[in-house]
Amino acid sequence: MTEKFFTLSNNPMGILKSDFSIVSANASFSKLFGRENNSNVNFFTDFFHPEESEKVLKKLNELQTTPDVKFTSRILDQNHKIKWFSWEIISDLATSQFYFSGTDITSILTAQSLLEEHTDKLLKIIELVPHPIFLKNSEARYILVNQAQADLFSVSKNDFIGQDDSQFIDNAEELKGIHASDSVVLNKRKNIILPAQKITSPNGKNKILYTSKIPFQSTFNGEINILGVSIDITEIKNSETELRKINFELDTFIYHASHDLRAPLCSLEGLLKLIDTETDEEFRKKCVEEGLKSIKRLDGFISDLTNLSRNNRTEISPVTINFKKIIKSTLVSLKFINNADKIKVSVNINQESEFYCDKQRMKIIFMNMISNAIKYQQENNANPFLSITINITQEFAEIEFKDNGIGIEEKYLPKVFDMFFRGTILSNGSGLGLYILKEILLKLEGSIKITSIENSGTSFLLKIPNANQPKIDTVLNNELL
Repeated sequence: MTEKFFTLSNNPMGILKSDFSIVSANASFSKLFGRENNSNVNFFTDFFHPEESEKVLKKLNELQTTPDVKFTSRILDQNHKIKWFSWEIISDLATSQFYFSGTDITSILTAQSLLEEHTDKLLKIIELVPHPIFLKNSEARYILVNQAQADLFSVSKNDFIGQDDSQFIDNAEELKGIHASDSVVLNKRKNIILPAQKITSPNGKNKILYTSKIPFQSTFNGEINILGVSIDITEIKNSETELRKINFELDTFIYHASHDLRAPLCSLEGLLKLIDTETDEEFRKKCVEEGLKSIKRLDGFISDLTNLSRNNRTEISPVTINFKKIIKSTLVSLKFINNADKIKVSVNINQESEFYCDKQRMKIIFMNMISNAIKYQQENNANPFLSITINITQEFAEIEFKDNGIGIEEKYLPKVFDMFFRGTILSNGSGLGLYILKEILLKLEGSIKITSIENSGTSFLLKIPNANQPKIDTVLNNELL
């Protein structure tokens, strides 16, 4: 039976002497190498690929101390084509001979090589995609992610493998939504699209993703996996929000601007008609005074519109800021408005570093803050004041404007920075001053806090980053030199 198996086997088989010359070989061996008579042919020197000689000889020599050896190697068949074989050689101590058997594994290794090549190409393609791509198993644990997915959560790709989303997302609602969509894909085998998936990454950044998930059956074990692709649409959504804000403000602007531009003109038109028909000089004088007020209101409104447009359209140009000069020039510009001479302005500047910022925007800030303090004094206050305190460091300038004016009702505080908002009937301004202040601070990446008590006063605390632009230029120039 054993002899019959030896003869009929499709695997090349044979017997070797102790010097590795062939005693006998089956038909499969002869067919593989194209030899009818293999007797006394050396198994080591005549059949293996020349580059395999060192490895094969080492394995054959192991038979001196080991009853059997196994190894893979390349051979050259009768057509001189390279094939891969798995060999097993067993020693027979009784006869001092060796029995060998080979298995052709060329197709297996070729398939493995192609699979590895295709896998490598697929992974490279996945990495080329600039959007997060991930694969989860039937337990919703990650088994594959690309670099974009890892970057989304500021971790390495290896940190994802074997983990579920609870390791990367702390927000309970966000996690609940992910688990629900994963469950639909795995259990109902349905495609899922999340058009605006909100994600808070571990570094605290909020992202909005357009995510698609589909069921993906593994060819290895047949289980259903989740294949997902996300597109970061945060900027798009933010742009949409900003566009809605701009459209709303534009509608509000057109409505209020048309009214605020027409009102002083209509008032001036009526006053001119009265002057033309009135003979009482005192009354005509009062009409002229009211006409001048209308012109000033119109001029102030146009000035605010100019400031708003300039802030929206011009880039920041940091220069060294001299706060004393800005405050002095502002007070000179405002000295002729009503009650400017009644208010006492005190200035305290604590400066440990040069401060760099956009000069024109800083002028607008001080003009708005100081003019508001003058306009909204309490009528019966014998000692109205405005205290300006400025603390300057290498990082920031903190500027506090504190007055003892009419103050602002608490219910109006959330609205004071809205476009065209007027918090008191005493206001005859455009309603744009604090809105422009807020927009300027957004441009400068600054912040503002307001505290106010009605009939007691108001405090504005501004925090503006130190641009330090000239210092940076100097450092760069020195490095280039």
